[in-house]
Amino acid sequence: MSARVCLLITAAHAAASGGRRSTVLDLLQEAEETAGRIPIAESGKPAGLFLGDTGSTARATAHS
Repeated sequence: MSARVCLLITAAHAAASGGRRSTVLDLLQEAEETAGRIPIAESGKPAGLFLGDTGSTARATAHS
């Protein structure tokens, strides 16, 4: 599931390069919802490959 989040953020970046803002926001929303379903490991961090708060950072960039 965490790889899906990374792919969604990558797709959002590609859409942004093409000037497709509504697609960017839709993809980032989906990434954020998916990230919320990633299980938390015993360490307190999300399990699996995860890049931290990338979704929020990408959303802020999309609004710039």
